[in-house]
Amino acid sequence: MTKERVLYLDVLRIIAILGVLALHVQVTVFNPEIYYLFWSIATYCLPIFFMISGAIFLNKETTIKLLYSKYILRIVTAFIFWSFLYAFIRTKGTFVEAFLKGEYHMWFIFVIIGLYMLVPLFKKIIENKKILKYYLGISFIVGILIPSLQSLLTPFLGSNLAFNTITEMPSQLHLSFFASQFYFVMGYYLYRYGIPKAKRIPIYLLGLVCVITTIIYKNAAINEAIYGIAVFLLFKEIVSKMQIKPNVSNIIGKIAKLTFGVYLVHILVMKVVLNSIQLPALNTFILFPILLVIVYLISLFVAYLFSNIPILNKYVL
Repeated sequence: MTKERVLYLDVLRIIAILGVLALHVQVTVFNPEIYYLFWSIATYCLPIFFMISGAIFLNKETTIKLLYSKYILRIVTAFIFWSFLYAFIRTKGTFVEAFLKGEYHMWFIFVIIGLYMLVPLFKKIIENKKILKYYLGISFIVGILIPSLQSLLTPFLGSNLAFNTITEMPSQLHLSFFASQFYFVMGYYLYRYGIPKAKRIPIYLLGLVCVITTIIYKNAAINEAIYGIAVFLLFKEIVSKMQIKPNVSNIIGKIAKLTFGVYLVHILVMKVVLNSIQLPALNTFILFPILLVIVYLISLFVAYLFSNIPILNKYVL
């Protein structure tokens, strides 16, 4: 079990948070058609976040007591702090409702808490590689393949009673949670075992096909899954081969450590920026990267400030 920072995971953290910011920032500048194009390209970010969490957390030695007293407690206190802040500046609804639900991007916290609670079970699963592969197969079928078939076939069989009954199962049983479990455990698998070189190029090509399919047709969970895995493997392969100076690696690591803080604060930064400045009359393709960089740098600065305040860096980042 490693306690050292892994450079390619740090790079993936930064790439993933930029994808999240891109998804949220582009809503303010693009029309629906262009928005969907960029949204299709940036969908790698959520699978990547879950896979990074699994790669790191399932390689940690931890007890159930430590799991709850340190890791889950930190996530819960971060939610309470930021949800209170977002509820306080809300523009609609009641404070209590806004506080309990959290800002729209904070759904991720609920899922991560659920995954952390399952870590003792995942630890047993990953002890045996065959059982690990079996679990990945089951969670892929239940959490990704079935919802994908539902999404892809509904336009053609939407009025079929038997089809409707079957495809209602994922929402009734909350099977989408299996998708996050698949990513979480897959992150560990890719970190621990990797994929043979002969199979990586087909995965990269398939990931590209999934992006194009999403742009032309529509999104499906299977597209997002394959695309996310392809990006994870690509950066693992590229970054692992790079000769990067220690001081550069340290800077990347420090920036990556602020990712959770950037994630939590960036919606607040977006609201402040958009309400405080008059957007210039620029081409949207020029305005988008400018806004993205502004929101990211301000969010990074706020997260950095919080990380240097003893109580806040322990409980709200």
